Amino acid sequence: MLDRELQHAVSEDDRPLVLTTRDAEDGLLFWNNETGFGRLADATVFTPREAANAPAVIAADEPEWLTAPRWSL
Repeated sequence: MLDRELQHAVSEDDRPLVLTTRDAEDGLLFWNNETGFGRLADATVFTPREAANAPAVIAADEPEWLTAPRWSL
């Protein structure tokens, strides 16, 4: 049981993150370093360390970090 808990804790620290914002017309949008907010398929994926050091992104809605869906990686 402890091994599983330890593995989960480590995986939480290594989880890939995407920066998101909500748009009234398009719904959830995902940050891409080159093109701005758009489709999940084009999202830039960050490590937690990269996310912590990423510059602020200005959007109409406050951007939030979310764990990237596994199928998007």
